[in-house]
Amino acid sequence: MVILIDFDDVIYPTLQETIDICNRKNGTSYVLSDMQGYFNIPKEVEECFKLVEYNGIDKNNAVYYVKKLCKKHDVYILTASIHENLYEKIDWIETYLPEIGWEKTIVGRNKQMIKGDVIIDDAWHNIIGHDAKYKFLYNMPHNSAVIPSDRIIRIDSLEKVIEVIGDGE
Repeated sequence: MVILIDFDDVIYPTLQETIDICNRKNGTSYVLSDMQGYFNIPKEVEECFKLVEYNGIDKNNAVYYVKKLCKKHDVYILTASIHENLYEKIDWIETYLPEIGWEKTIVGRNKQMIKGDVIIDDAWHNIIGHDAKYKFLYNMPHNSAVIPSDRIIRIDSLEKVIEVIGDGE
């Protein structure tokens, strides 16, 4: 199967790191649960996205599960990256997920244009309208209003994806 995995907030905890940067920089006290709408993130938090440095942390052991998926499936990272941190993001991918590397990293905003059997994303607008057989919505406060259906499976970890589609072992 062709699997398309979003990077930010599926593999890497980008929003949490952005909030931490914003709080240090501006003396604010935002928490992840304050981010209740994907398009309603406070401006001062949004401005800190470009400051994310992509250190070694992954989200919920995501690197382990992506590597397992790569053993059986054709896995791509599909990211709607901002240009200010694209190179750092690709460096992180090449360091921690060399089986994907830049060669299998796709950058673009209209994710519905990229075909795959599975899509995994935290942004509901990237899932809805995608023609993938399996649509996994990674739980985040900004997508809490989206109701799961037979076409959308909510997950808290990439482990659930492996439970549904298998990992090749």
